[in-house]
Amino acid sequence: MPTDSAGNSGSTTHTVNVESLLPGVIINTVAGDDIINAAEIVVAQTISGQVTGTAAAGNTVTVTIGGNQYTATVQSDLSWSVSVPANVLQALGNGELTISASVTNGVGNTGTTTHDIVIDANLPGLRVDTVAGDDVVNIIEHGQALVVTGSSSGLAAGRR
Repeated sequence: MPTDSAGNSGSTTHTVNVESLLPGVIINTVAGDDIINAAEIVVAQTISGQVTGTAAAGNTVTVTIGGNQYTATVQSDLSWSVSVPANVLQALGNGELTISASVTNGVGNTGTTTHDIVIDANLPGLRVDTVAGDDVVNIIEHGQALVVTGSSSGLAAGRR
């Protein structure tokens, strides 16, 4: 206990709360399968999830995808969501992509996570070879077995 030159002493107390748990954030599956295909890339996609730990309703989640940032407010059920415009997704191009999300709770602690997705917006191609030598099935060829051949592109081996 400190004492001054006149012999007076004093003390004080102060309560400190230490928050040792961090907030957490979860990113849900994107586009149903984590692959944004040709049909899905032409519309905005929702990125959503939940917060855990010491995160609470009203906290802000920051989502980063391809260098673009979006913010969401955590709802009362601890969910959050952002909408990524189609033109942003299209500008990212095909390939693997990592989404990151972070949430900061009321005392300033931050939790982060990442989630990998794939953008595969290439449509498969199909080429049919010339049928019957001239693409015309005449009366003689009509009565015979007809063989149609061709090739595909943009499909994995074994796909039909």
